[in-house]
Amino acid sequence: MSLTGEIIIGIGKNMASKRFHIDKTWKGNYEEDIYFEGSIELDDKVTSAVTDDWREVFYPSITTPQKVAEHIAYNMIVNDLKLSGIDGFANLSDEMATLY
Repeated sequence: MSLTGEIIIGIGKNMASKRFHIDKTWKGNYEEDIYFEGSIELDDKVTSAVTDDWREVFYPSITTPQKVAEHIAYNMIVNDLKLSGIDGFANLSDEMATLY
């Protein structure tokens, strides 16, 4: 498993996003291995939504932007969810998270 840092990308007026590289294997719902090597682009509003208060309510172990990206990618790939269907991100637009 290798993880790399983030790359800043501009996406329109007054909006910014970051692209995170992910190379992981997760267990699927039937214990099958699900491998993903690619990127996820997250609007800055997604990563900035993960505050200490958010962690207290949802996921205390999500402590870095990379872990936020991996958590969202996992749910989009393994659980077939859109961003707004993931706990803690229901108030955000699905277009704020894109897999590549």
